Amino acid sequence: QASESRWTRLLESASAGVWEWDARTGRTRYSTRWKAMLGFADDEIGDSPDEWLDRLHPEDAERTKGEFG
Repeated sequence: QASESRWTRLLESASAGVWEWDARTGRTRYSTRWKAMLGFADDEIGDSPDEWLDRLHPEDAERTKGEFG
């Protein structure tokens, strides 16, 4: 937990927008900065992979969604 907290603070201070997908649970975590870079507040984006997948460029979406799931 402490290591994860340090990693989160480091990423946030570096202004990095990151996300992490847990293949076991199917849930995705998005950093507050990632959400802000897209113009959203922290509570406006959930933990579904579709939050990211639905924002892909149409030319990339079909192939990526097929590989993701």
